Amino acid sequence: MLKRLRRSLTLGLLLCAALPAHAGEMLADARVIRSVSHGQSFAREMNAVGRLVGIDPALLRAVVVQESNGNPNAVSEAGAVGLTQLMPVAIRQYTREAARLLGRPVNPRSALDNLLIGAFYYRDALRRTHGNVEAAARLYHGGPNLAMHGPRTTAYGKAVAWRYRQMTRASVRPAV
Repeated sequence: MLKRLRRSLTLGLLLCAALPAHAGEMLADARVIRSVSHGQSFAREMNAVGRLVGIDPALLRAVVVQESNGNPNAVSEAGAVGLTQLMPVAIRQYTREAARLLGRPVNPRSALDNLLIGAFYYRDALRRTHGNVEAAARLYHGGPNLAMHGPRTTAYGKAVAWRYRQMTRASVRPAV
């Protein structure tokens, strides 16, 4: 409880510019999270959100590319919205946690808020699958009822795992 309160207070102080920029890496991440720029790739925001929530930012990027191809205004036929294509049930599940962290009401159609809720959802899927990226992607796509996971959900899990492997390989190649 105290840790959550401290994080909210820290974000609040950053919003008021009462803390210096050198107050730590988490504070820098929170500052980036507050400065979402429109019409860009959202790479900075994904890095900051991933680090803040505790998932690899490359994994968050892989999910965003697979889900919306980076379109913050994407809406699926099923009603999923935003960069991470959140369904209403996921939005309801993580809105309170996101609002506590942001220190304000959440708008799931906002790119930043959508990334944050999607990262919370994926974080919990990773915990349930003991860090298995492909299995977590299947939970993210198909929901918690494993009996409902069909071929599309299986293909989705493989696609996200493949994208994640590609992104992590690209980031560790030596410079030429």
